[in-house]
Amino acid sequence: NQFESVPNEPERFDLSTEEIINEIINTVFLDSNYNSLTSSKSEKKEITKMLYQRGLFKFKGAVYIASTRLDVSQQTLYRYIKEIETE
Repeated sequence: NQFESVPNEPERFDLSTEEIINEIINTVFLDSNYNSLTSSKSEKKEITKMLYQRGLFKFKGAVYIASTRLDVSQQTLYRYIKEIETE
């Protein structure tokens, strides 16, 4: 049945939007051993792609939080997202 698909991650209803955004970012950072101090542009783009695939940027305010955590400008992050969408 098409309605019985199992989500990759459990649904969370007990967290604020900001907490959900940070939880997704933290998970991706841990999974990829991300370090904003030593990461290259290509690593930041790859992290952005992982965040995009997890639906992070559907949340209001996610670009601001993610750009801060990735240590890039919001404009740079929007450019990464646009490049991901046109791949």
